[in-house]
Amino acid sequence: MATGEALLSRQPLLYTGSVGPTNARVNLTGYTLEAKVFTPVFANPSGEMADGAYTVGAIAATFAVGAVNLSQGQVAISLTETQTAALSPAVGYRWYFRAQDATGYTLTWLSGSFTA
Repeated sequence: MATGEALLSRQPLLYTGSVGPTNARVNLTGYTLEAKVFTPVFANPSGEMADGAYTVGAIAATFAVGAVNLSQGQVAISLTETQTAALSPAVGYRWYFRAQDATGYTLTWLSGSFTA
């Protein structure tokens, strides 16, 4: 399933965090979790920086993030039909899923791009 299809479907996207060659599960207990849709801001008129980098522009939507099994790294993220209806088909959006620990360290676990 393409990223855009998962984001715009009626079912939440289920994510299971794992790392390393053994796919060890990531324990997300105690982390602050967030997922957002945003418009990227590029540095030059062509729409890309030389290395493809961008900064986060306006937040277009905030996903609901639900705990499925945090100790096994499982969460579900979803947008409502109202949120997806408000997204413009003329915009190339990006999205991210981030976890922040108690010290304030933030790690982006998933990210991608889509059009509505």
